[in-house]
Amino acid sequence: MFFFRRKLQNSPLRFPPRTSNSLLDKMQDEKQMMSSSGISGMEFLWAWEDILKNRPLDSSFYTAVDGHCTIANCLSSQSVPRIEVIAQLFDRRMPWLLNVDCFAKGPYPLLRCVLFIPDNPADPLTIESPLNVAEGNVQDFCQLATEQDRLEIVVQHDQGGITSAIFHTPQIGQVLKRALEATLKRYKASLTERDFVESVRLMERTLPSPTSGLKEQNMVGLIYEGKA
Repeated sequence: MFFFRRKLQNSPLRFPPRTSNSLLDKMQDEKQMMSSSGISGMEFLWAWEDILKNRPLDSSFYTAVDGHCTIANCLSSQSVPRIEVIAQLFDRRMPWLLNVDCFAKGPYPLLRCVLFIPDNPADPLTIESPLNVAEGNVQDFCQLATEQDRLEIVVQHDQGGITSAIFHTPQIGQVLKRALEATLKRYKASLTERDFVESVRLMERTLPSPTSGLKEQNMVGLIYEGKA
């Protein structure tokens, strides 16, 4: 299975230099190293278990793999006590929601993403992710998400097992571009990791819950299409 990277054509979005490599960057580097060593035609294998094993529980990882923008989620038993609920989310073809906006009150502009996971439709689990537009994985996600109208959702539970599905996202390009433009407009090359952390802390104080400050115009419906 190969990772590959697509570039936006004639896109008005201009990302800052990357402060970290993405999954695609790392796989491309490995492929080039093998090619320079005379090894070619080898298939690259990967597993979400390996990619997610060191990520914190109840968090979302925004990236791009195999031509899909992807949101990979690590859920805990505390948030979702019954592991079978994960499979039911996909078996019942339930719609999800994603809110995307710019948090600009701190020194470092944040791309604030809130994913609504319909484990309980009356009170869905929400995962808030303040994204750094200088990170490679975030840039790869945004590049593909503004080009495509589909994304992959991956869910891993701490009791074991991984499930994934493809969702149709007809509004994500418009909503994400608007949030990105606001975020990138405020980005400065002099910003540091300390500035990013300060902005995240300010966001958490200003917006004490994941659903604080959300606007309907920034909400994207994720419509289930099928298993990935």
